[in-house]
Amino acid sequence: ANRVIEAAESGKLTDAEEAQAEIAQYTAEAKVLRAMALFDLTRVYGKPYTMDQGASLGVPIVTSPIEASEKPARNTVAECYAAIEKDLNEAISSGALMTQNDEDSKGYINVWAAKALQVRVYMTKGEWSKALSVAEDIISNSSYKLWEPSEYVAAWSKSDANHSKEIMFEISINNNTDWTDREGIAYLYADKAGASPGYGDVIVTKDFSDMLTSDPADIRNDILLAAAAGGFDKRKVYINKMPAVNGDVRYSNVPLLRLSEVYLSAAEAAFQAGDKNKAANLLNDIISNRTTDESKQVTSGNITLDRIYIERRKELVGEGQRYFDVMRRGETVTRYT
Repeated sequence: ANRVIEAAESGKLTDAEEAQAEIAQYTAEAKVLRAMALFDLTRVYGKPYTMDQGASLGVPIVTSPIEASEKPARNTVAECYAAIEKDLNEAISSGALMTQNDEDSKGYINVWAAKALQVRVYMTKGEWSKALSVAEDIISNSSYKLWEPSEYVAAWSKSDANHSKEIMFEISINNNTDWTDREGIAYLYADKAGASPGYGDVIVTKDFSDMLTSDPADIRNDILLAAAAGGFDKRKVYINKMPAVNGDVRYSNVPLLRLSEVYLSAAEAAFQAGDKNKAANLLNDIISNRTTDESKQVTSGNITLDRIYIERRKELVGEGQRYFDVMRRGETVTRYT
C-alpha cells in the first residue's frame, strides 16, 4: 500500500492522462487497506482505546516503504487511530473510490466498504454518534441490502446470485495461484471428515450452540454443520460461512466487511447514544431477516445492550469480531474444558 501511495503522490507514475482517474482510485483503495492493516495491528498489539484513551503504546506507524531490517519505534494507540482516521477520511473525501456494487467491484474496496471500516473504528473508540451517523449513511444510501431468510444460507457461496448483496469487501480468490491454501481460515474451519475436508480445528462452544438452537426458527442454525463422523451430541458445530467451491474450501472468498455488522453497530451506537427506539428498529431489521419467530423482536421498552450483544454474536460468529468486541467492552470470557 505504501509503495502505491508513494508512487502516485510523488509523481513517479507517468501514465497517460486518461489513466489518472484509475491511479486516484488505486491510491484511495491503498489508503483504506493501509488503514485496515494499521487498525488490526493496533487492536492486536495495543490496549483497547477506551482503557486509557489511547495513551499506551500501539504499533509503529509506517507511511513509506521501509527495509525488512528496519525497526521503527512504536507510536501510541491514539496516534495510530489518528493515522487510521486520516487515511480513511482522505480516501473517502477524494471521491476516487468506486461506488457501485456489482461483479466488477468484487475484491475491491469501494466507498461503502471504506465507510463500514470507519464505523468499526468509531465503535472501537466508543464514539457512538459518529459510528451511528456513518452507519445510517450506508444503510440509507448504499445499494447493499440484508439477506432475507430464504437467501441467507446459499448467499455465503461466492457463486450465489445474492452473495454480493450484503458482503461489502472480501479477499477474492480466483485459483490456486492466489488461494489461502491450508493456512486459510476456511481450511481451519472445515470438518476434516467432511465432504470438503479441512483441519476442523475450530468449532462453536456448547454455550453458543445452546444460544442459537434456543430458536429453531433462526435460519442461522443452518450455517453450521454437524460433524460428518458424528459426536458432539449430534449438534451442528462447524462454521460453514466459507463453503467449498468445486468441492474445495480453499477456493472460497474470505468475507471481511458485511452489511449486517453495520446494522448491529448502528443498533449498539444508537442505544449508547440514548435512542432506544432507533436501536430497537435497527436490531429488528436483523432479527426479522433471520428468524420467523416474531416474539424474538424487541421494543424500545425491553431492548438492552446484552440483547444487542447476543444478536451480534449469533450473526457474526466465525467472522473475527467476537474477540475484539470483548476487548473494547472490557468483558470477561470464561473458558471451560
